[in-house]
Amino acid sequence: MSEPTSRPPSQRLHLPRDISPTFVHYPHHSSEGLPLSLPLSLPAEEPKEPNNHGTLQWVGNATCIIEWRGIRFMTDPNFLHQGDHVHLGPGIMAIRLLDPAIDMHDVPPVDFIRMHLVTFNVSSISPSNATIGLLIRFYLLSHLHEDHFDHVVSRHLRPTMPIISTPNAIFSLHDSGFRADRLFALHTWESIEITKEGSDARITVSAMPGQHVTGLVGFLNQYAKVLPPVMGSIVEFERLGGGENGESSSVGEAVGKKFRMYVTGDTLFYDELKEIHTRFPHIDLALLHLGGTTLPIINVMVTMDAQQGVQLIHALQPETSIPIHTDDYDLFKSGMAEFVKAVEEAGLTDRVVYLKRGEECAFDPEGGVTVGTVGRRREVVVSLMRWAEYANNNDDGSDVVMMM
Repeated sequence: MSEPTSRPPSQRLHLPRDISPTFVHYPHHSSEGLPLSLPLSLPAEEPKEPNNHGTLQWVGNATCIIEWRGIRFMTDPNFLHQGDHVHLGPGIMAIRLLDPAIDMHDVPPVDFIRMHLVTFNVSSISPSNATIGLLIRFYLLSHLHEDHFDHVVSRHLRPTMPIISTPNAIFSLHDSGFRADRLFALHTWESIEITKEGSDARITVSAMPGQHVTGLVGFLNQYAKVLPPVMGSIVEFERLGGGENGESSSVGEAVGKKFRMYVTGDTLFYDELKEIHTRFPHIDLALLHLGGTTLPIINVMVTMDAQQGVQLIHALQPETSIPIHTDDYDLFKSGMAEFVKAVEEAGLTDRVVYLKRGEECAFDPEGGVTVGTVGRRREVVVSLMRWAEYANNNDDGSDVVMMM
């Protein structure tokens, strides 16, 4: 099936080379006894030739950290701990059962340190460690539920951080104090193009259909508004060419193959999702929000269970699928083990990749998806706490960002 003619994006977001820290009021950790001197063997800037692969790390629930050629973003940030409660609607609470792989207050990775207008990048290549390296540049939010954008994130996230989401979520975020010109609402099938100064990367995010509830319950929810609107996303990763002085720009032409990722969001499988395959017949990677989340009392399922996840794979035919959003909360009634069994019974084992929380995979327009330890663009052997201590003792406007 040939690709339909692509439409120009409805919005554009061009990121500066340097931006403000991701979180504010972040607690620093004790670094007593660590040397105060800055190590000398450090890169002064990002390499000119980044690896031609992206990386994806599953943090837990629907939270993923995704990086492509110098642009890093996060999906559905949720860093609550085991035992914490989230509010999902009138009288509907859920309890977190599993901690995220990266803890926002106890693990001290330095995502980026800005000193005298020079950006230093530090990377970890161990799946068991927290992700560090480039600053988070924007957030992709499928909908505004506390298990996708919790109160800790809302309190600490800088209000100038770009967020892409549904019109409903964007309206609520603006009311909460996030800056209007950094909030980007997408209606279904609309898209936004993201580029960054000094990078040859282009990321295009297109909003896909999604429904927490369908049929009669969905009709009633339009009026009761118990559950918020949700969206899936097609995320396309490209490399640009033709920029000035060897640097690419938003006007550059794409070179090489693009990589296309589908993030389902918290949706059930229903007929309208089949339109995605009509518009985007080739999908390299699908991130499946599963769990079979079931609301108590009324016993209504609001996210795909194992069987619906398999139905979606059959309908959209992604090259690879990765299940996420499963087992993290007590209202998730369809666990990972159930999905593994359903995949085996459907004969789809070779089309599904399973990540542990905190584990990372690489994706490549030419080579598909590779799981395991992923080497980043440059290794720097240096204590992270030395970096933090250095910045803390140089009160010159430098920023230390603890990004989870």
